[in-house]
Amino acid sequence: MNINNPLPGAAVAIPFTRAADPNQRGDVVNDDAAMRIPFARRLPNNLRNHLVAMSGEYVGTVLFLFFALGGTQVANNIPSSAGRTVAEAGSNPQQLQYIALCFGFSLAVNAWVFFRISGGLFNPAVTLGMCLIGALPWFRGVLLFLVQILGGMTAAALIAAMLPGELSVQTTLGGGTSVAQGLFLEMFLTAELVFTIFMLAAEKHKSTFIAPVGIGLSLFVAELVGVYFTGGSLNPARSFGPALVNRNFHGYHWIYWLGPMLGACLAAGFYKFIKALEYETANPDQDGDGRPIEHHSEDEKTLRPSSHSNATGFAGRGPQAENHSYGDFARNTAATTSPRPAYTTQVSMAAMQSPGMSFDGVTHGGDDENNPQVISNLEGAFGQQANYIGTHYWNTQESYFTYGAEEESPVDHDISFRPGIGADGAETFTPRTLIYDLKGAFGTLRRENALYELQHQGNPAQQSQWGGNTIPLNLPPIAPSSYQQALDQGLTPPTLSTETVRFWSDYNHLFYHPKSIVQLNEYELNSDLMPFEQWSKGEELFANLDREHDLLDRDLRPFLEECDQLQGIQVLSGIDDAWGGFASKYLERVADELGKGSRWVFGLQDTQRTTRDRYALQLANVAQSLHSIDTSASMHIPLGSVPTTLPVYVTLDNASRWSTSALQAAGIESLTLPTRLRRNQAAYASFDSLEATLNGDGKRRIAACSLSITDAAVLEEQPTTNGTSDVRMTNGHSHNDDEDFEPKEKGLDVDLFPTLPHTLTSTRGQRSQRPHTFSKITTLRGAWKSPSSIHQSNEIARDRFASSSDVRTSIHQSPLLFPILSSSPQIFHFAARPSKVAIQASMATSTAIGGHIRGVEGVARRMVGLEEREALCDGLAALADEYEDGWLSENDSEDE
Repeated sequence: MNINNPLPGAAVAIPFTRAADPNQRGDVVNDDAAMRIPFARRLPNNLRNHLVAMSGEYVGTVLFLFFALGGTQVANNIPSSAGRTVAEAGSNPQQLQYIALCFGFSLAVNAWVFFRISGGLFNPAVTLGMCLIGALPWFRGVLLFLVQILGGMTAAALIAAMLPGELSVQTTLGGGTSVAQGLFLEMFLTAELVFTIFMLAAEKHKSTFIAPVGIGLSLFVAELVGVYFTGGSLNPARSFGPALVNRNFHGYHWIYWLGPMLGACLAAGFYKFIKALEYETANPDQDGDGRPIEHHSEDEKTLRPSSHSNATGFAGRGPQAENHSYGDFARNTAATTSPRPAYTTQVSMAAMQSPGMSFDGVTHGGDDENNPQVISNLEGAFGQQANYIGTHYWNTQESYFTYGAEEESPVDHDISFRPGIGADGAETFTPRTLIYDLKGAFGTLRRENALYELQHQGNPAQQSQWGGNTIPLNLPPIAPSSYQQALDQGLTPPTLSTETVRFWSDYNHLFYHPKSIVQLNEYELNSDLMPFEQWSKGEELFANLDREHDLLDRDLRPFLEECDQLQGIQVLSGIDDAWGGFASKYLERVADELGKGSRWVFGLQDTQRTTRDRYALQLANVAQSLHSIDTSASMHIPLGSVPTTLPVYVTLDNASRWSTSALQAAGIESLTLPTRLRRNQAAYASFDSLEATLNGDGKRRIAACSLSITDAAVLEEQPTTNGTSDVRMTNGHSHNDDEDFEPKEKGLDVDLFPTLPHTLTSTRGQRSQRPHTFSKITTLRGAWKSPSSIHQSNEIARDRFASSSDVRTSIHQSPLLFPILSSSPQIFHFAARPSKVAIQASMATSTAIGGHIRGVEGVARRMVGLEEREALCDGLAALADEYEDGWLSENDSEDE
């Protein structure tokens, strides 16, 4: 039976397996929702998810132990020697192998079946290990622990009731093994099993989808050693169930609890040790497809310009300013000599993968030599400023596509774009993104565009059950901008200005999949009657929508399930208004579902001058966002809309989102560029590796962003000192201190980190001191440094003994310059008016962030209600302490 097309009358939906209808509107709940158990739809999402996970883990544990213990019972009763223990049976090699095979195969099969539902752990020791490394929330771990023990009891009772003879599967010490030997043997064997699960399932790699095979083999080899001496427990549930059914607890029964738990701690400790040392760098490229460079046919690597004015089969619209013809560009597959590399569906709610199909109907094949897996990034934007930035961001991604005989782009487009099938059956290539905004914020952007025109758009009145007359009320349509009309007609677009840009869709170059567009109709843009400003309003809106529609299941899951290997989720969201509450709760749900993973949040603040009351409200919202997002995001980078100071070559219109967002987009796009490069690029880096530098201890998740911009031609003309080009005089900055002669990093020109009034900023531990930097990553676009100096700096940073500083750093330099597009405001002013500029962007953690958080905390104490104040302020104080603990300046030491 096809579980996605159940038989008539079916009332229960199999969780996490829905295949979305490509013609289904994103704002309409399909029939699968009606198949769920009625009371389940009324449960809160977290409670329902816990219930599903507990049910799956209980049934999975019962089945795993039923077949494993059943095989053991068979092996021990074949010689007709009733009463023999497992340890005694293990003295016969044939019995030993039979028992080990039963455990190994039973675990492999049932883990493969149940990983989509609960993770397929079946072992309290494994559950403890997953919690220790952060792959599983502790509350979920406690629930799974309880049902695993209950599952062990149930499996033992079923064996005793269904199979003849005395239950002879209890674990005992044999072969003269002492209690101490049994304890340590259980510990080391469990550590081997748990560490295998960490590396094959918790760590993402190209063979993750067959992780159950390796895990089953790991248990098999452990049982070969352990059965004879200890009974091969490695699992408290496996030992407790038979002991309870037999009512026979040996005096050393405790070793079957303590040994596996110590083994889980040992495995978790070693796992964290190698992660802290960045084990990926010791033997690089082992998770790829076995080739240092991806091989595609010439037609697969390029996008060819099309003269068609309609958009069927096209992903976006290529500007002539980038030397491409107007009209839409096609993902041309007609002339390819080999099929495009297929994709493998990743079931993102677990750590494993299986073949499937995207919600567009594109078949995803397996991972082999001809079909290498592709890592994927997913972007989400919440609110007006986020979508202004997102439009600049995606326009920039579109500009990296190459055409015809042009040189292959260093950017791997498959990371950010997804293949699909349009309404006419043509192949499409659209951004892998989710766009949330209020009613009236989308402008002329429609859910159904030229790529995905709905084929059955009848009169809504005729589709309703109302049989009477209807009076349609139609609002006048928003006229498309002249820029959009020029793109649609294949003409040279006019120059944009702050007056002509009304919505972020006015300068958009791409088409989006209908499922990417999510309009929230409960609030209207710029409404005076129901303003979307208070943090609690966003929290309440998410709770209501999630209860009614299950937003993750409806919006996020279709994108996640078609990813080969999800590298990370990148979120743009306001944090000083109601969007902060909405995004915080959204991320909380994502973290609860996905557990461990890279989730980068760029928190957007409106830092232009405003009224005192509005500013206080914004800071109160920021306080709640900082506290809530920190528990769900792996990195949080706050960005102000208007920097306090600007260099002479940057001009912003503070009142225009189109203008301020362009500068923020340049920083975001440059900072994350290494994660989108092809793996053969020297500057390539994953979100995980960048996090390892920025937040190696896992406690400083808030970072500050800054950048400098210059004409790339100037870098080539400037002399280099210690392998670094100094363009500060060119950029209108100079330093007269003697330290200029030292090979020391200088501050960048534009600081995007939001600032507070001096009276609010805490200076504890920073009296007359420069802020101390803990970690820093730098992305260079253009020839800012010589490759040899970058290599040397990175090598020294990796060698903690060779480095004289305790600052963790990494530098990534790419020759790919930042393009100045026709859709961008002219905010950068250089004499040569270049079409591309060189950018140096950095992200750092320092003591200054602690002072900022304490300033926000001070405002929160006065603004937030009494019920929330204590938990919020204590949480913010703990965040601030992370940026002070472990480091004291010289003045602080003298004062003490």
